[in-house]
Amino acid sequence: MKFLNYAAISILVLAMMSCGNQTASTETATDETEAGPTAGKKYGVKSGIITYEALEMLGIKTTQTIYFDDYGTKEAIESVTEGEIMGIKSKSHSWSITKDNFVYTFDIEKMTNNTNELEKVVNKMDMSQNPFANTDWTNLSDELKKEMDYKEEGEETVAGFSGKKVSVKMDKKAEGRIYAVTYKNVPLKVDMGQIKMVASKFEENASVPASVFELPKDYKVIDAAAMLQDLPME
Repeated sequence: MKFLNYAAISILVLAMMSCGNQTASTETATDETEAGPTAGKKYGVKSGIITYEALEMLGIKTTQTIYFDDYGTKEAIESVTEGEIMGIKSKSHSWSITKDNFVYTFDIEKMTNNTNELEKVVNKMDMSQNPFANTDWTNLSDELKKEMDYKEEGEETVAGFSGKKVSVKMDKKAEGRIYAVTYKNVPLKVDMGQIKMVASKFEENASVPASVFELPKDYKVIDAAAMLQDLPME
């Protein structure tokens, strides 16, 4: 049984929330610690490793680590989930790698009730067709900020780093707000109520092995878009 990839949702929220106030800081900052990302770069840090606190929900424990290099043009999310729901025990170890404008997702372990269900398949998706990937989050319009009720909430220290805290409402009718904390645009925390992603450790300018961004050589790569096109139309 596959559990919700909470970091994927959280990071999407962070992308929309955290970059809106970065343009001014990039243009005016003189101290490296204050600079945000520059044009064409996702983060204001060349490389890093972010380790997040484990999330436990509905009997499932999820741990996640993000590795990035070249200011975020190469990024890998490692997820491990394990637990039991209604007598069904499951464990999975998966990767999502973003590079060259594509996202590649695959499992390296997938067990259900001690049965190996691993398929040696890499799902490939073209991010150039993704509207979120093509949006310049570092330069959000005033209209979009107003629509999201975007607010700057000061600063907060997470994993020893003082980051910028912002909040939004994903829907005008939503009662609660979503809060995020970023350091040089690196996602350190997102609080969506029941789902929280909080960094327990951030290694700034870490030496990330190139092998982290490589695909398994014995796996078959499948184009996800082509698969969708081949599905029968009702």
